[in-house]
Amino acid sequence: MVLDQYEYKVERQTTPTNMCWCCVSKEKSKCKARIVTFHNHVVIKRSDHNHEPTFKGECPMESRKVHISYGKPRKTRTKRSNSHESDVEDIE
Repeated sequence: MVLDQYEYKVERQTTPTNMCWCCVSKEKSKCKARIVTFHNHVVIKRSDHNHEPTFKGECPMESRKVHISYGKPRKTRTKRSNSHESDVEDIE
């Protein structure tokens, strides 16, 4: 994955739709940058790269529209149409 000219590789996959990514310079530069993806959401856990951007040139893959947030995913609230109760859905 390429985000803001930095390349990431899959560090682990927690579920079929959730993945933890680390910077490709994790071993070489001890970079701590991390992101988590689930469905079409990207959560930037750490964005502090300690090196120059790793991606040079154009990306041969098509880009996708995603929702980007920083830190822990927030809980969303949805109201039922026939009730005054709220459901809390954890999007993590």
